[in-house]
Amino acid sequence: MGISSSGYLDTGLISIASGDALGITSEFVPQHRIPHIYRQYSPSGWPFALVGGGWLDLPPGGHSDDTEMALCIYKSMQALERFDPADIAVRFVAWMKSGPRDIGCTILGALSRIAGGRSWLDSGKIGFFECRDLASNGSLMRNGLIGYIPSDTHSAFTISLKQCLITHYSPLPVLCCCAHTYIIRLLLEGMELPVHWQEDFQREWLTWSSNESDPIVRDWISTVGENLNTAWRDFMEADFHPDSFDPFTVVYSSRSGYCLLTLQIAVWALQRSSMKEGFGIPEAYPAEVFDRRGPWALGWAAMLGYDSDTYCATAGPMISARYGGLPEELVSGLMVHDWM
Repeated sequence: MGISSSGYLDTGLISIASGDALGITSEFVPQHRIPHIYRQYSPSGWPFALVGGGWLDLPPGGHSDDTEMALCIYKSMQALERFDPADIAVRFVAWMKSGPRDIGCTILGALSRIAGGRSWLDSGKIGFFECRDLASNGSLMRNGLIGYIPSDTHSAFTISLKQCLITHYSPLPVLCCCAHTYIIRLLLEGMELPVHWQEDFQREWLTWSSNESDPIVRDWISTVGENLNTAWRDFMEADFHPDSFDPFTVVYSSRSGYCLLTLQIAVWALQRSSMKEGFGIPEAYPAEVFDRRGPWALGWAAMLGYDSDTYCATAGPMISARYGGLPEELVSGLMVHDWM
């Protein structure tokens, strides 16, 4: 799977980094505290400017593990001019060993097994057998890069699945990553996201999975077995409609890092960004934030708190694809420019 244009990869990585850098300001903050965060940082332009801070106390334009792992994928594909999960896994392990300030438990466990001598694929299988319904968003947070790789949709599904399996072998994270890629590709082709896009995605994915001969894909389908059917049920029952899904009424608690909820929030920001009618927000929230539309809707995801860096890192590539890029205020000053 060759890479014909590094410009696509640049755009994908920057859109992840922009969302990540925007969301780190409110990461792990419960929603009732968001108005306080807004009063603190709005003089500097947040949530429509990169101001840093947050629990990591980062400088403006700084990033968390979302961007750092996406950068590993980016550098691998730039160096090899193809997608190679084994090489990416090596880079992930090197990143882990560098002592990042932010690394999720699922990712730490998977990369530790690889560092201990397991192959990237065996590590994923071990994690699956230890917890078959694991559904954290650590693979989705870095997946936005995949939709920007010039390829056909079925090849993109294969790549999304493999990048996911390095750390998240369970089927629901795989479906979320593939759906994320599917949406990005639709938007890059100039199409709008249909209301019933889940059904369209499911048909396309099932056609691909029935005909894909790649041995890794076939082995994964065989290994996850009935868990894949359960994941599909959960995915298809999830509410992605912008008029009924309300991220301000979600009970986050232990679900804040759930891959399906993360995708729901990202799709909500995307769909609502082009809708003229308003929506209900908590009374204490600043209404002026939600008066700004278009690509500025990326800032809305930051106003949700909890796992906001990943909500934004997931929404960023979709919103960028929909509007042909992100505003300069959300791109200028990103530390990832130096890393690239």
